[in-house]
Amino acid sequence: MFNNISLKLLILSSFGLSLILYSEYQQIKDRNIPIPESEFPVFRIAHAGGNVGGQSYTNSIQALEVNAEKSFKYFEIDFSFTKDDQLVCLHNWTSNFEDIFGYRTKEKLTLEEFNYLLDSKKGRFQNCTLESLSYWMKKYPDTILVTDAKERNLEALTMIFNSIPHAADRVIPQIYNPEDFYTVREIGFNYVIWTLYKFKEDDKTVLSWAKQFDNKVAVTMPLYRANTTLPKELNKLNIPSYSHTINDLNLFKYLQQKGISEIYTDIIQPSPPES
Repeated sequence: MFNNISLKLLILSSFGLSLILYSEYQQIKDRNIPIPESEFPVFRIAHAGGNVGGQSYTNSIQALEVNAEKSFKYFEIDFSFTKDDQLVCLHNWTSNFEDIFGYRTKEKLTLEEFNYLLDSKKGRFQNCTLESLSYWMKKYPDTILVTDAKERNLEALTMIFNSIPHAADRVIPQIYNPEDFYTVREIGFNYVIWTLYKFKEDDKTVLSWAKQFDNKVAVTMPLYRANTTLPKELNKLNIPSYSHTINDLNLFKYLQQKGISEIYTDIIQPSPPES
């Protein structure tokens, strides 16, 4: 008998607590608490370092130099792992490697082998490594790195965080899975971009995840998603949005009407800062 009474009291207590919590939730909901303003600083992003000499996807020191002089502040760089698990600035080890160095490698190179090609001027461009990229960012203290790791993203981001001085504020990691948002925060990055080009769920799912993030995040998307209501729905959440890769100014203006905040581009330089 005592056990039955205790069980009933426990059920009643739990029910009462649920009513209290639901009532508090309704009160909060009815207050229409405003969504925090975004703290994500929006600037145009030079895709793969930006165009240099008519060539895109170089991820090179030359591209960084040229486009920094064109008032770019944010630079997206592709990262690939070497054979010995180091990071170099390269879109892939197949067609992109061949475009840069003039031959097709049968396998990934080690970092030492990659540096040998750079030191001996074997390539058309001077692709960066974490070491040379870190040095370049010291030379240009106002620039920001946006990452695009082609594999093992969280491992790559940890290496980047430990290699780039002041990475918490000078590196914006891109994540491909929304589940990684809090892990990236734990690594130490202050700002995050969620890129949707690998995310196959619908816009409703995107918005559901976006509501769980803080106000230091942006979302970037391919053109087909940008040409929907998604950017304006993100705007309602005070989340800025980007589209990639946009090289036509009229298309960019159209996307702005759709709610896109900024773009990744090879060639459309930003307006110079006001003096």
